[in-house]
Amino acid sequence: MIRELWIQAEDESPLRIQIVEGDGGKSAILLHGLGETSEAWLGVGRYLSRQGFTVILPDLRGHGGSRSSRRQVGLEVLARDLKTAIEELGLSEFHAIGFSLGGYVILQSVDSWHLQDLGLESAVIISAAHKVSDPEGMSRRASLAREGRIAELAREIASNVYKGVGDARARLFVSRLFERVEPKAYAAIASSLARRDFSRPWKILTEGTPTTIVLGRRDPLMGREILPELLDITGSRGRVLLVGTGHMIHIESPKLVREILTCHLSHTGS
Repeated sequence: MIRELWIQAEDESPLRIQIVEGDGGKSAILLHGLGETSEAWLGVGRYLSRQGFTVILPDLRGHGGSRSSRRQVGLEVLARDLKTAIEELGLSEFHAIGFSLGGYVILQSVDSWHLQDLGLESAVIISAAHKVSDPEGMSRRASLAREGRIAELAREIASNVYKGVGDARARLFVSRLFERVEPKAYAAIASSLARRDFSRPWKILTEGTPTTIVLGRRDPLMGREILPELLDITGSRGRVLLVGTGHMIHIESPKLVREILTCHLSHTGS
């Protein structure tokens, strides 16, 4: 069963959460990427619910039903929203799975709130490293969104971010993008991602938390040249999987993602 829940952020902005009920007494939070909504994870959410997990699927602020306030949306705000959701839902133990922006929200929450103290048991970070390999491209997309040049931005996203998904599907995704995402939120988040280095939270996360890192070999945003740096940061503490996809791993290879999550969760005692 899927139910919809609305909570209020600290600044009283409405935050939408979908919950897929499981009967095993275990919880998993799945966080979507920039330009997506919680619907991107519904298929995986249903799969994990059949494995006994209650799956929490938030719409990140500025996406879907979670509307942004006048406050500029940045990673710190998204991390605070995650903390609010965890507390409102009364979670004491949970696994966190984040794709792209969702992965960075987990890392920001580790840095800002020490997410482990809130009950984090393990993490899976997909298509997110310690930094983006093309900060100029990320900044350019932020500027296009800020200036309202949506048609140009859609072409940019289709040819870069969604590269590997297939031309027809990529065009379909981006044609619907700003029906679900506020351009000002997209701009602010993309701008904050372009200038951030997550080396510190990666070290904190992998020192004491079972972590699986999944990257695509053909990901234009996570260039292979930064992989050695990430391996140096995480050492032998994080399990890094390099798979044969682009950035949109959960769309290109959904079955593979389910298999990775099953393997990860079975090895973390769940």
